[in-house]
Amino acid sequence: MRDLKEKWIGLIKTKKGKGILLGVVIIILVILVGVLYINKDKTLQLNKETVKIEYGKTYNPNLKDIVKSYDDFNSKDLKLESTIKNEEGKEYPSVGKYEIKVTYKKQEVTQKVEVKDTTKPELTVPENIEILQGTDLSTFDFKSLLNATDLSELKDYEIDYSKVDANTVGEYEVNVSIQDKYENKTDAKVKATVIEKPTINDDEVVVQEVVTNEDGTKTVKNSVKKQAEATDKKVVSNSNNTNKNTTSSSTTTGGSTSTSGNTSSSNKNNSSSSSSNSSNSNNGSSSSKPSSGSNNSNNSGSSSSNSGSSSTGGSTSTSHTHIAVGNSGKWVSSYSEVEKAFDDILDYWDKKYKNGEIDYQTLLQKCPIGYTNVHSCTCGKITWDWQYS
Repeated sequence: MRDLKEKWIGLIKTKKGKGILLGVVIIILVILVGVLYINKDKTLQLNKETVKIEYGKTYNPNLKDIVKSYDDFNSKDLKLESTIKNEEGKEYPSVGKYEIKVTYKKQEVTQKVEVKDTTKPELTVPENIEILQGTDLSTFDFKSLLNATDLSELKDYEIDYSKVDANTVGEYEVNVSIQDKYENKTDAKVKATVIEKPTINDDEVVVQEVVTNEDGTKTVKNSVKKQAEATDKKVVSNSNNTNKNTTSSSTTTGGSTSTSGNTSSSNKNNSSSSSSNSSNSNNGSSSSKPSSGSNNSNNSGSSSSNSGSSSTGGSTSTSHTHIAVGNSGKWVSSYSEVEKAFDDILDYWDKKYKNGEIDYQTLLQKCPIGYTNVHSCTCGKITWDWQYS
């Protein structure tokens, strides 16, 4: 044994022996480092700390999409937990903040996910909208001619028609905008063309129609139809106003023209509402709604004296010294009030019919189908006649 030990010591002292010893030491160190590396846990890291998703998109990542150097980990020890849930009834999450948590043994990292709505609503508007001269723009239904879509809840349309002079024929511009609940806003401009009110016969009406152009755009046009052909159309006027400017104020709605005294011409041509005439109904139900207390005197016989007052259908007129009150028995201050009075009278008679207080024939006799002879006094008040079938 002593001889063997002395031989090893002698070998180490030689150059060759020293090289062998150094090699053995290096091999041992490499093995030790390898063992330590294999047993050491990898540091868990995310590819992205924060992710932003547009509302309407989905985000369901896999571990290999989230974790850096995914292949260096034992996938069995990697776990993913997500708070992302789809909005009720939809296939994508609602706007909000979410988290995706990844764990590996004792390590844990969290990815933040934010769903935001930055997309503007889609707004479709007509290429051109025809408007009858004299139309009260405050009652013109612009909204029904527009179409907006968005994944989020939309606010109401903002419509600016301040540049439109409805009493003067010509082309104008209407500004339209719409925004969603997250303040994403879309603007559009619409050409509005004011046209003369056409002359029509007693059995005709002016209807509003949406026409598709060759290039796919839409145009809103007004055309003259027979009443019998317009039951499913939007009637904008049943007046035969010729739009003639005279030295007297001439205003027509729903029928013939009435001239009042020697006053300046306002020539306001307000379109009257005419619901699909109840006399055209074959099933006994009325689509027209009448007004409270109105008597069907098919002649416009209600009048007031120059100094007194007259009452028709339960509505008392005030004293006017220039023109007689119409068979409506009312004086109002604006065309919108005429429209409201028409709606009220329709509601009144419609309720009576539905409640069984009157029969269908009585409804046809009592319920006006529109209004006509709208004219104003020099004091600024307006009166009119009910039009019956």
